[in-house]
Amino acid sequence: MNKKKVVLVIGCQRSGSNFLLSALRSLENLGVFGEMFHRKGMFPFKAGHGVDEGVRWELFDLIIRKDPNKFFSIPKGLHAPSDDVVSSVINSRSKSKQTVPEKAATIRNNLLIRLAHFDPSFLVEIMQEHAGGNTVIFKVFPEHLSTGELRNLIDGVRPIVVFNLRNTLDTYISFKKLVLTKTPQDKDTTSVKIDFNITEYVDYVSEIRAFYFAARDFAQYYGLPFYNLTYDEIHIPEANDLDKARYLAARIEDWTGEHFRLKEDELSTIRKQDKSKSNADKLNNPELLPKEAFSIF
Repeated sequence: MNKKKVVLVIGCQRSGSNFLLSALRSLENLGVFGEMFHRKGMFPFKAGHGVDEGVRWELFDLIIRKDPNKFFSIPKGLHAPSDDVVSSVINSRSKSKQTVPEKAATIRNNLLIRLAHFDPSFLVEIMQEHAGGNTVIFKVFPEHLSTGELRNLIDGVRPIVVFNLRNTLDTYISFKKLVLTKTPQDKDTTSVKIDFNITEYVDYVSEIRAFYFAARDFAQYYGLPFYNLTYDEIHIPEANDLDKARYLAARIEDWTGEHFRLKEDELSTIRKQDKSKSNADKLNNPELLPKEAFSIF
């Protein structure tokens, strides 16, 4: 790995990580990536699907140039769809209606996913090369990595670990709304109400808590620095986008000891989808809400 830093954000869906990374994209000399260890595909989180697709090809090309045999060293059947999927999309007689470029992208995606889970530190090294050798930041969620894979990532990369924390009732309810509506982040979901299920909520928090604790334990074991970043620090009440970006820039400078210039003309704007005054207003059965949200730490 090169001497620049790696910042690993431990988060979960609806915790504010998209706004965090969007704000940090406005910093010079910082390579910002999204969900690079997602099991269904890499999401570089640059500036839309078209740009992300270009980044995937650029990363693929860097891997081939650095180690032409790298993909051949990955055990067959490791994560991603089975090897039969790769064979079927190569086969021109397949019933698939994909075009040749689409078939090529499918094969590439399978290979990238496998590499990410087989050799995460190599992938992060490639990400740093893509970022011009600068410090990089990316996020992982509980559904992305097993405990063993998380350990391999942290051991191989030795990152600065940042825990993205939000009230678990907020993330649970917001995530259920997302699943129910499949609504993009820029749409208002205030009018949508969901059913609260205590068993589901306990299972949900338990999974997130286990992942966060594992990451913290690995960070402690390897003597790595780790920090907490709350949702309220990301979405500072009453602050404008510029002030939020300045605050987050200051935080990452504290974590890394580096200085990053803020490009004020490239600020991203993400608004809260749900403007409800309380969690009770988001439910069909508010009487089932616990008195307090279950904590992660």
